[in-house]
Amino acid sequence: MKRKSRQVCPLRVLSALGGLSPALLLPSEAAVQVSITDVAGRAGEQVVAWVQVDQAAGLAGGEMTLSLPEFARAGRPEPASPTSGFLVASRAKVGQLDVAMAAAQGLSEESAVVLAVPVTIARDAPPGTYAVSFERLNLYHEGAGILDSSPVPGSLTVVPPPPDQDGDSLPDDWELSHFAGLSQSADADPDQDGYSNYEESLVGSDPTSAESAFRISAMELLIGTGQSSVLLEWKGRAGLEYEIYWSDGPWDPDMAWRQVYNPRLEISGERVRWVDDGTRTHSTPDRAPLRYYQILAR
Repeated sequence: MKRKSRQVCPLRVLSALGGLSPALLLPSEAAVQVSITDVAGRAGEQVVAWVQVDQAAGLAGGEMTLSLPEFARAGRPEPASPTSGFLVASRAKVGQLDVAMAAAQGLSEESAVVLAVPVTIARDAPPGTYAVSFERLNLYHEGAGILDSSPVPGSLTVVPPPPDQDGDSLPDDWELSHFAGLSQSADADPDQDGYSNYEESLVGSDPTSAESAFRISAMELLIGTGQSSVLLEWKGRAGLEYEIYWSDGPWDPDMAWRQVYNPRLEISGERVRWVDDGTRTHSTPDRAPLRYYQILAR
């Protein structure tokens, strides 16, 4: 198994909202609180922090800069359910994420989760609790004004790694649950499925059953109007990131693989799905005689 930040020009929020004047401040009895949820994960894992607004009615856009620990890499933020119709642009760099969002019509909710921010914790991140805060925050109301807002920081807790008495990179509890002892090595492959114990511990598969190996479990051709797409499905595990690669061949052990940029994954419990409709692979699958896929978990 193989062990990137997207940079997009920030959205012109003021233009999208009709040229609002930064000098126009809407009065309110209490400032709108914008908070970041506290999250926790182990080094090497990915967690999701949620941005929440306690008075969301009329909210039609905003600009914010999040400050994170240097070992934390923010991915592309996604709108939450209430803001599914918003346009969102972002730019990430070490320890910082700039986000801009806008919509033609404001929200109707009194309070709402507006963004989901994926955060990958570096493998060498030291255990401890670290601040995640707002360096900059501007919220815009559909009534052509800037909301008086109050930022509430959150935290990122790096959980210590599980005990590993024999120092073989396999958590003791994982070894004990599958082998009733600590005699296995990280490089061993007792079920002969092509994946080492270490790789199986990462993806959460059973190292004693070749049937549980991490692989694409379903691939289906979807016939649509005028074009076709391919649905891929596999068993996933919380905390993992997935990279998808594709190639139109011809098949060769040394053929070039292209990475799918920022795939939109549908995750439901342990089931992870992705549809190749051509928007991330330059052409729809039905335009190629053959198409190959591989998925890497890390």
